[in-house]
Amino acid sequence: MPKIIAGNWKMNLSLEESHTLCKALDAIKSTHEIIIFPPFVWLNQMTNSTKNIAIGAQNCAAFDNGAYTGEVSAKMIAQTKASYVLIGHSERRKYFNEKNASLILKVKQALAHNLNIVFCFGEDLEQRKKGEEKNIVKEQVLDVLKDIDPQNYNKIILAYEPIWAIGTGQTATVEQIEAIHTHIKNVCKEDLNHVFKILYGGSCKPSNATQILSTKNVDGVLVGGASLQYDSFHSIIHAV
Repeated sequence: MPKIIAGNWKMNLSLEESHTLCKALDAIKSTHEIIIFPPFVWLNQMTNSTKNIAIGAQNCAAFDNGAYTGEVSAKMIAQTKASYVLIGHSERRKYFNEKNASLILKVKQALAHNLNIVFCFGEDLEQRKKGEEKNIVKEQVLDVLKDIDPQNYNKIILAYEPIWAIGTGQTATVEQIEAIHTHIKNVCKEDLNHVFKILYGGSCKPSNATQILSTKNVDGVLVGGASLQYDSFHSIIHAV
């Protein structure tokens, strides 16, 4: 079964570095779907230089247009030929205080302009220590998706990010990953009557990619730092 291998470049790489890496990734022969999320300013160049991989934006505005200095709308992103947008990433929630109310608007904007979505969710260390992780992730997913027309569900991919396992030195076990992925699959099937694909987004790298991608109910990975280097990302793509 083909997997989804997504790379979030965050605020990294120059135009030249981005172009070189994208061209190299575009040449990889793989049965998996590869998605790259470069910085906003490189979207046009990346979409124009690739044929085999999908390109997405790392965020979009909650509004269609208007006096929102510094924001980039889904309408603008769609005009770059990008086909995906990342919404609800843990860093957006943490550093930019994004809440479910604004994420609902962003999802609706993306869908209105025919963009596919990778929607992120996940608990922090305190919530995990209290044993609240299943309730937290259920709320994060259902609060947003319950307001979405079910006809659009097939344009949404979920991505589980255990915040406590990102850049902290701690690692989520296969059992912990499988438990949350299975929980959310069951929640969505029961409450939304849909089975969503779920990526794992917690410090995936070549050394653990095979194990993660072989885990039950893991449909792919959302890769951070390891997606910035050709060798490491190439290894992950071929880790299944």
